[in-house]
Amino acid sequence: MTRVESMSISLWVIMAITLQISEAFTFTCSSHKSIQSFRNTALGAHASRRDVLTGLLASSSSAAAVLLSSNAALAAPRPEYLTEPTDDFKESEKQRMEFKAAQLKIKKEFTDVLERFTNVSKNEDEIVKDLKDLRRLVVETGGMPLGIKKEDMVKIIRRKKALGFWPTNCEIAYQDLFREILFQQSPNKEKDPLSSM
Repeated sequence: MTRVESMSISLWVIMAITLQISEAFTFTCSSHKSIQSFRNTALGAHASRRDVLTGLLASSSSAAAVLLSSNAALAAPRPEYLTEPTDDFKESEKQRMEFKAAQLKIKKEFTDVLERFTNVSKNEDEIVKDLKDLRRLVVETGGMPLGIKKEDMVKIIRRKKALGFWPTNCEIAYQDLFREILFQQSPNKEKDPLSSM
């Protein structure tokens, strides 16, 4: 086999692979006619090198055009969705701000009573009154306000209890407060209220 024959066989293989690849794509560009003419003449027995090269050039330029057009579509800037907030969003934001302001007001009431409980209350009547005030606030608000955890409040009350002066009425008021917090956090109204479990 001569060098010229091996080159023409290599060109035929490249051309066949290119034709199979080009059939996988649908081309709508102007080089479609050159691909058809290349297919008709290159597969024939009397194909010249010029016909083969013309066909390869046409198919590769068509493939490049398809790839470049898909890359240009991907590189296009994305549209912006909103420049101004919608009316629904503004209304929702207003409701959130109102809720937060109400929660801050409730939290201030709780912290005032807790502050009075820890620093001012010294006798049994004052301690019981503060614990009942805390229970009333828990009932009014339907639980604990945002920013105050049940565990934190229990720690404050137990710290006061550990100081030594904690009569029976204080313990009863504390247990009532604790049960009310548990009920408000998980109200199970179908359970027997007198049952401990």
